[in-house]
Amino acid sequence: MTKTLSPKQEDFLEALLGEARGNIRIAMDIAGYSKMTKTAEVVGPLKEETTERAGMMLETISRSAL
Repeated sequence: MTKTLSPKQEDFLEALLGEARGNIRIAMDIAGYSKMTKTAEVVGPLKEETTERAGMMLETISRSAL
C-alpha cells in the first residue's frame, strides 16, 4: 500500500538508501529535518515504504550479482 509522501519524506528515503548508506540521522540531515526532530517521528510513519524500497534495492543487487 503506497501513500503520498511529502517531498521531505521522499528526500529522506532516497538519502537513506543512497548517500547516507542506511544511517538514519545522516539521511534526516540530507533531507532537511531539524536536528531536534526525533528519528522515530520520521522513521515510524515511513516503515512500510522503507521496507518496500529496501527490498527492491536488495532484489536489484542480488540480480546483478548473478
